[in-house]
Parts: sequence; C-alpha cells; structure tokens
Amino acid sequence: MNVHIKEIENKIDYEKARSGPPEDFPVLKPIPGGRYNREDFFALERDNVMRKSWVVAAFRQELPEPGQYKVFDKLGVPIFVVRGRDGVVRAFYNTCRHRGAPVVRSKCGKAEVLRCAYHSWAYSLDGKLVSVPDLRDFPGLEKGEHGLIQVPCTEWNHFIFINLDSNAPPLLEALGPVATELAFLKDANLRVLSKDDYHIRCNWKATVDAFNEVYHVNFIHAGTGGKHFDTHASMNSLFPGGHSRMVTRKNTGAHSAYARGADLWIDSIPKFCRDNVTAWSVFPNASVLVEGTGLTMQFIWPKSVREVDIEQVYMGADWGDEPRPKFWDSYIPLMDNVLREDLDNLEPIQASLDSGAFKAVVVNYQERRIAWFHEQIDRCIGLAKVPEDLRVPQILDRYTEGPVSF
Repeated sequence: MNVHIKEIENKIDYEKARSGPPEDFPVLKPIPGGRYNREDFFALERDNVMRKSWVVAAFRQELPEPGQYKVFDKLGVPIFVVRGRDGVVRAFYNTCRHRGAPVVRSKCGKAEVLRCAYHSWAYSLDGKLVSVPDLRDFPGLEKGEHGLIQVPCTEWNHFIFINLDSNAPPLLEALGPVATELAFLKDANLRVLSKDDYHIRCNWKATVDAFNEVYHVNFIHAGTGGKHFDTHASMNSLFPGGHSRMVTRKNTGAHSAYARGADLWIDSIPKFCRDNVTAWSVFPNASVLVEGTGLTMQFIWPKSVREVDIEQVYMGADWGDEPRPKFWDSYIPLMDNVLREDLDNLEPIQASLDSGAFKAVVVNYQERRIAWFHEQIDRCIGLAKVPEDLRVPQILDRYTEGPVSF
C-alpha cells in the first residue's frame, strides 16, 4: 500500500475513534446569516468569485470534432465554446463584433464557419473575422481587430474549463492538489451517463454547504445513502484555493449498492476509491465523487441571491454501442433520491435564513470544509471589500495539506 494512502487510512481510524476535536483545532465561529440573503454580498460573489474562477463549461465528449460548439450561459453572460480545426477548444463571448447579436443561436451544434444571423458577419473557428457583407460600406474596418472576444479556456482530462478573468492564473495552478489527485482520470475511458438539472429557491452557498459534510447523512439520508457508508469513519482535508477532499469508509456488505458493479470498475481509478466514498470539492461550485465505477458530480450555479441551478452529472466507463449496463438503472435512481432529499431541505433552510430570527450558521469540526469554503470566498472578494458584519475569520490556512499520490 502506498505510504500516503496508509496515512489517510490512519487518519480515518483516528476520526472513527476520537472523542472530540483535536486539541489544537480552533472553535469555528458562526457564519453570518446575511451572507445567504444580502443582495450586496451576492453581487460581490458574482463579480469576484464566479466570474473570476475556473468553472466547467462543457465536457470533452460534447465537442469531439472540429466545428462542434456549445453555448454556456451559467455565469449570466453569453459565452460559447468551440473546437477548432487544430483540435483546440476555445471560448468566446457569443457577441458579434458588429452590433452585438449572438453569433450562434442553437444551444449546441456544428459549423464550418461561425456566422451571425443578423447581418452575416462570419468568423473562423478560431474567432477571426473572415467575411463582412458590403465591406465597401465600412471604410477603414480592420478585420484583424474585430475578431470574437476570447475567454480563457483550458481542456483538462474530460472537462472544458473557462474563466471570465483574462488575468486568471493557469487552470492547473488554480486547481493545485486537486489536479494532482485526480490525474488518474486522464486514463479513464469515461462517458456521460446522464445529466439532470434542478432549480431551487435558495442561496447557492447553502447548496455547497450541504455537499461539504456528512454530519447530516445518518438523518436525512437514513433510508437511502446513509446505510451505505460509515459517517464516523470520515476524514477531511483542506487544500489551498478553497478546495477540499472528504473520504468516508463504505459499507461494502452484501446489501450495499456500492458492493455491486464490480464488473464495471475502471482500472485507472484507484482501489482506494472503490473502498471509500471519496469526494472533492472544487472551488467555487463543483463536487466530484469518485468511485470504482465512475463519477457523480454536482455543479452549483447561482442565479440570484435566493435562486440556484444544480446540474447532477454521472460519468461511467464507456460501453460503446452496446445498451447501457443495467447497474446504472439502480445506482442512478439511488443517488438521485439522495440528491432530492438534500434539495427538499434547502428551501426551508432559506426561509429560516430570511426570517430575521436566524442570525448565523453554526459549524463544527466535522463541517470545517464549509468554513474553509467561506474563507476562500472572502479572499476572492478581498477582505477589505467584505462588509465587516459578514466576514468570516481567516483561521484555517495553517491546516491545509498537500496532495496524496493515489
């Protein structure tokens, strides 16, 4: 066994046996409730967190060939991603440089040339302006200066990331230990199994908070996911950049859904992820749960201070032209039920946060990933710009860790 994996196993043993938090761990301060319902704070998050972070805009599978594109509007601005003739995926504002009309109008498609339907200005797949009708009426127009406005875009493993901030650090630098730990996905022949969208009337952070702890699992999920793993045998790791990892031992008994599907295990996914529920929180809005059979992911998209869209995506081993393996017919409904139990709880939570009586969210040692997530939000905004009554103390940085080699 890899020595680093052994260290994680030892930490899980410690978590299972402990009678309280470590003696040197600080008592976490309550998170101000106004962070979940104030319009001014939501605007700060939108402009400084969501629009300045790397987020997943598409999957490689969606753009397999040159000319294939997908519109992405989850950040409240018009964007599309397209694979060029050179095989490189690029992202652009979906904005014609003439008068701002959309360049592509379908949600997805394939094109030889990107042509605006309004006045037929045309662009190559790498964004260069190549054709303008009645060019004689635009004296002095320099085509080279009127290409599509590009957005930073990086393809990594099975994902296509974008960042609206032209000064953003490179993706792998921003991902830090997460990129190292999930490097094994590069060799996994994965395929999107299903994708579902949910719209919930609650603040986006309440949703992220729900995926960052297992304290609730034995209660809300007692009849579904809760019986499949041991919540006391769970350990958390904090990573620079607001990312984190949570590992929880599975119940691999004969009646566990996790004990089935062994014939679908993916060789490049470590055995450790078969034996444990291993989930990464990728700041700011993604949760990636990895098992031997593939990935379960949630992508959290803020719509307004009290509205959020949630994408639930499953990826498993590519089965080619054969019918989808029967295993997923039982596994996906199980996980969907778990998600619905979480979502059913969120709108009532928002009502409490809006009541005026509920002033703060209390978090404990098990929930430190939540506090770490909020600390990173404030760092992205800039501590001086966060209203004083909404700030969270910056105390967890010294508890961050480096990556494990799986």
